[in-house]
Order: sequence, then C-alpha cells, then structure tokens
Amino acid sequence: MCLELYGLHKECQAVFCFHAIHPDTLMSTGGRSVPARALPGRERCCAVARVCLCLLAVALGVAVAASATASASDETPLTAEALRAGLRSIDPDDDAYLTYIAALAEQGQIPRSLVQSTYLWARQKPYPRRAKYFKQAIILRAAREGITLPTGTPPTTGTIKGRVYVGGALASVPIPGATVRLEGTNRRTTTDAAGHYKFENVPLGRYTLRASGVLGPLELKGSTEALVPSPPPSTSPTVADIRVR
Repeated sequence: MCLELYGLHKECQAVFCFHAIHPDTLMSTGGRSVPARALPGRERCCAVARVCLCLLAVALGVAVAASATASASDETPLTAEALRAGLRSIDPDDDAYLTYIAALAEQGQIPRSLVQSTYLWARQKPYPRRAKYFKQAIILRAAREGITLPTGTPPTTGTIKGRVYVGGALASVPIPGATVRLEGTNRRTTTDAAGHYKFENVPLGRYTLRASGVLGPLELKGSTEALVPSPPPSTSPTVADIRVR
C-alpha cells in the first residue's frame, strides 16, 4: 500500500512501515530501534503513542480515500429519467420540475456540479419528499449563483419564433414564403409576409433551425441554434432569427 496516497507525513510513514516489519521493536524518541521491553517506562509509552497515532492516521486516511472514491463513482447522469428514478418522484409537478432542471443542466444554463451535489443531498432525505427537498434546495442554491429558477411548476415545452432575412445589421430584407425546419423533428413551417415564423409546444432541449427561400433569382439558405427554455432560464419564447445567404 502506498501511504503517500493518504497524505501521511513522512515520519508517520516510516514509523508505520517499521512497526509493520518489526512488531516487537519500537523506535525510541532518539530514532534508535530497540526491543520494546528494553525502553524505560516513560520512553516506551511515548514510542507506543507514536505508533498508535500513526496507525490512527492510516485508518483515517483510508476512510477519507474510500469516501472520496465512493463519491466520485456516484456521478449520476443528469437526465430527467435519472433524476426521477434517484429521487423516486411520484408527483407530476415534481416530474416536470426535474425535467426542466435536467434540460438547463444539459444546455449549460445551470452548473452541472450544482445539480449533482443537490441531487446527492436530496437523495438522502426521507421518501416520498426527496424531489420536493431537491426543488427547494436547487432554487435557493441557484439564487446564490445569480440564477433565478421558477418556484411553481415550469412548462416542459416552449415556443421558438423568429424572422428569416437576408442582409446585415444595418439593412435587412425579410424572406416571405421561406421554409423553416426544426432539426431532429419532422416539423416545418413557412414564414409570413414579414418573414416571421413560429414553432409552439417544442420539448425542452437544444435545436438547430434551417431555413431556405428565394429572393428573385437567388436561392438562399441559412441556419441558427436555439435553446428551450430560452436563456437565461425563462418562460418567454426563444427568439431565433435566421440569416440566409
């Protein structure tokens, strides 16, 4: 066993290893190795105490290392299904909240470490209120990070809307009749006369939108990314304008 792994002082390592090899011999305070029975009473007590303290340090080091290993191995995937299973949620409102938090963690809108540590804490709470403990704690802890989470039941779907246009920031021309596709789904829509489009009831997640249209003789295409819910965590529609070229 490599004692350095447990952060022991080198002197403790030496005393522990020496005693393991020579159980009937103690190291005196002067660094000499003599039979235990040959030491004066007081010095023998000091030497025994040193050995006992070093053995205790080893035991504590092993316990800490084992605890750290156990914690590292308990990295639960931060999916809605994993959170619901680990917290054994039975309330539909709690399920919706866990789905919402899992989406925020996947999108990077809330630190994964914050969700993970809160989940591990709540999992130790009494059943069947674990999910409610999780909700209360994640709201408070996120607030300390400057993240405002809803206190009620958040929606598990959202709206993506925007405008398809050609040009730059100073001057742009809308593209009416353009086709907008929501990648990863079979959903598509067509822009209105002002180039606007909208997708409603979109499940929480990260999406790519692709648009194609024509302007005179030109065939134009473009794409953009969108998050549901909209960042920062909000119940407002996600605005995703698409510039085509």
